[in-house]
Amino acid sequence: VEIIYEDTKVYQEALEAGNEPIRDEYGGYYVVTQEDKVSKPLTIEEAVIPVLSYIWLIGMTGLLLYCIISSYRLYKKIETGILYRDNIYQSENISSPFLFGILQPRIYLPFHMNEENIEYVIAHEKAHLNRMDHLWKLLGFVLLAIHWFNPLIWLGFILLCRDMELACDEKVIKDLSNEERADYSQALLTCSVHNQSILACPVAFGEIGVKERIKSIFSYEKPTGIRIL
Repeated sequence: VEIIYEDTKVYQEALEAGNEPIRDEYGGYYVVTQEDKVSKPLTIEEAVIPVLSYIWLIGMTGLLLYCIISSYRLYKKIETGILYRDNIYQSENISSPFLFGILQPRIYLPFHMNEENIEYVIAHEKAHLNRMDHLWKLLGFVLLAIHWFNPLIWLGFILLCRDMELACDEKVIKDLSNEERADYSQALLTCSVHNQSILACPVAFGEIGVKERIKSIFSYEKPTGIRIL
């Protein structure tokens, strides 16, 4: 800022520009301006908030672009998928199964999947569809993009994705025997070996948090009437 006293030639120009004169301890007057010696100096809010707004906008735009680009790249990998049945497709360009899409979500499976595991995987992905998790996850990511500066939102999004997977596991295994649960857990392990390309897309569902999910599977107890109450 500039300090301009009343005996200088630009003092009157500063007053005409709307600057308020300040009385000093000697009875004289001065004004405080920006370096151009005319404009009012910016307040902290006026100086900081525009900068923070640009930072917020850049962060939000970056996350949304990341989502769009990663989704498009994944789509290009699976656009040649072959119909398996219903809304289930197989592709030679993927190494693990996942659910992908918003308006017409599809289940994608790699061609090399073991026939013993495929029905467990399909049941899990169909549980996501029935719960409309693909829409809830998209909404969660949009909120994350808007509030990306808040670490609690990141934690909330991570826990949202984890709880979705645990809920779908529970829905699949609730009527399975212990042996079938073991087979289901083996299917999770097999599918989680090469799923980095799916994890790179924030709105696709892959097999994540497998260790915790397997522990939950073997500790699951079907609710009784008393426990529900």
